[in-house]
Amino acid sequence: FPVVLSNTSSCAFFFSLFLSNLRNLHTKNKKMSDTEAPVETPVETPVETPAEETAPVVAAEEGPMELMEALQEVLKDAVHVDGIVRGLREVCKALSEHCLFAVLASNCDDKRMTQLVEALCAESKTPLITVDDKKKLGEWAGLCKLDEDGQARKVVKCSCVVVQATKQGTRAYAALESHLKSN
Repeated sequence: FPVVLSNTSSCAFFFSLFLSNLRNLHTKNKKMSDTEAPVETPVETPVETPAEETAPVVAAEEGPMELMEALQEVLKDAVHVDGIVRGLREVCKALSEHCLFAVLASNCDDKRMTQLVEALCAESKTPLITVDDKKKLGEWAGLCKLDEDGQARKVVKCSCVVVQATKQGTRAYAALESHLKSN
């Protein structure tokens, strides 16, 4: 709160109050001096268990991932690394630069937009993946609010996205890359 001080005695009072609070703060955070004896904490040694009692470590699914599941994870990773472009205008700009792949919703409102994105992908030789719902694509592209349970709320529809960067060492990216190379 702003304080207007009219005379020097009130200024001196507030300055002394400030210094006393500063000293109290300093004494509360005082470290242990050399005169005080350190407190020894007991160190627990790890207990080894026999090999037959340990539970086997179950690895993640090693089977092939579905295309849409892999796409969802790759888009989530791209959102985290800020490597995703959403919306027609930005997608058109991004397709003239380096892109990993583009995603287009098949239930787009305007067929001219679909034709434009397909033509730009063909011109720049960018792989194109088609999903069936633009609301689902908006959720995967991070255009939603998450509630306490992690469920998507207030999802904004999205017709097209372009991925420029993502985490490339993941199992989902490997599955998606193998699909893109086969098509």
